[in-house]
Order: sequence, then structure tokens, then C-alpha cells
Amino acid sequence: MKLRSILFPLLILVNLIGLFFIIGLFTYDEMEAENHNVLSLWNNLRISAYVLYVITLSNLYFFFFLIIRRKFKD
Repeated sequence: MKLRSILFPLLILVNLIGLFFIIGLFTYDEMEAENHNVLSLWNNLRISAYVLYVITLSNLYFFFFLIIRRKFKD
């Protein structure tokens, strides 16, 4: 039980920090592609950022769902 009380806030903190960096990836719109390789790299980076964004938000959702469920448990 004590391990859970340490790991849950730590995992939430790591997910929030990851979310901060993922949102930072979305701000690179000012990059201009000079050739096809850079454009291809940028598209792959954007797809990776979207995947990481969805995973991080789902992790946070499930953590908060577990916390709320435990809080209102009969």
C-alpha cells in the first residue's frame, strides 16, 4: 500500500512532464522544409507527437479514474 502511495503521484508527475514536452513538440510549426527529407522527418515527428499525446492523456485519465473510484468506493 505504501509503494502505491509513492508510485501513483510519481507516475502522474512523469506523465505531466511528458505532456509538457509533447506540447512543446507541437510548437515547431515555424520549421520550414527545404527538401523532401526534412518534410518527411517533420511529418514522422508530428505523428509520433500525436501518438505520445494520446498515450499520455489516456494514462492520466486512467490514473484519475482510479483515484476517483477509490475515493467514492462504498
